[in-house]
Amino acid sequence: MLRIQLDGFYIQPIQHCGPLVVVREGVVLDSNPDARLRGVSEGFTARNAINIIPNLTLRTWREDDYRERCTKWLDGCLDFCDVIEPEDQHVAYLDLSGHPAPGEIAVRVVESLEKATGLPVRFGAGPSKWVAFLASQHGDWGQAVREPAAFLAPLPVLELLPIAMASRERLRFLGYRKIGDVAKLDIATLRSQFGEEALTILRAAAGSQGDPVEAIYPPDSIADRVFFPSPLESLEAIDANLRLLAQCLGGRLMGKGQEGSSLELSIETETAGWQTRTREFAKPMRAQPAIFAALQALWSETPIEEPVLALGARLRNLRLVVGFQPALVGRARANDRVVRLERTVAQIHTTFGERAVLRASEMPVARRVRVLREWQNVLGWR
Repeated sequence: MLRIQLDGFYIQPIQHCGPLVVVREGVVLDSNPDARLRGVSEGFTARNAINIIPNLTLRTWREDDYRERCTKWLDGCLDFCDVIEPEDQHVAYLDLSGHPAPGEIAVRVVESLEKATGLPVRFGAGPSKWVAFLASQHGDWGQAVREPAAFLAPLPVLELLPIAMASRERLRFLGYRKIGDVAKLDIATLRSQFGEEALTILRAAAGSQGDPVEAIYPPDSIADRVFFPSPLESLEAIDANLRLLAQCLGGRLMGKGQEGSSLELSIETETAGWQTRTREFAKPMRAQPAIFAALQALWSETPIEEPVLALGARLRNLRLVVGFQPALVGRARANDRVVRLERTVAQIHTTFGERAVLRASEMPVARRVRVLREWQNVLGWR
């Protein structure tokens, strides 16, 4: 898991001479170099900041002012990763675990963002979000991934983030000042003091307490990628992996009860890097066969003349499938339909009232229609 934080994100677009901070809910969110030189930085309360710098200029944070810039840098991350969870407009977590070389990709993500935004990127990686956060705060690059327990051992026990603050303070009160001290305890000792929370405490101290990244950006979309141990050249192999992508996306669509018509196919080659093809299809896709056919259509748009390193697919602008019930009694033999219909109607009447559903024979008929029917019966006219 990679944590990305863009320092100076909120200050960068503001042209101002003198000390300046951006404030959200009474707390400094970002500060310019003049303010930092005079001792005010992120996390200060606005009141304390003004006490330190009387001539400080305060700008109130507004989400809409930064929405476009936030979308731009997050879209840049999509070139490298499909599982992105924004924490704030300037912070996001990326799950790179599906890539065969996550360390190399992490470096490329950071370099790409620094070049695109012109901002310094604070980053950290770990087996979970909370470990990656601590790695970014302590300037670690590598140990938190390779040996999370060793990375956590010298840190204060108050930084055992998956544990409730009251339990962390209690651990410190009991004399366990470092996370490594907690990791040495046995489960019986912890259980005698913390009950059912003991196992979570022990796992967290070892760095194995999970905290996965959720794929919530872009909203209303699903995506997947496949990386190949060696470049693919045959169309049969490409076709098989397009089918695999379609199966993954189709299963997730059906699980969510969603459909989509905007599809992207991403192709990575050695010389061209990632190339993306997009099309809006007339008919929404709900399952694997339709997605597979659409991916094949995108692949056929332009021939790829070199081996393929990876493939990716994304469905955007998803919406819920509007379901309908074709019959009250489902599929049944003709002999059973009348009995099932009576039972179903009786259950509906019991739950929702006698007028909730009516048989055709019980539907009210307009007076004009009744008069015409009687006229037809008397005269024999049809």
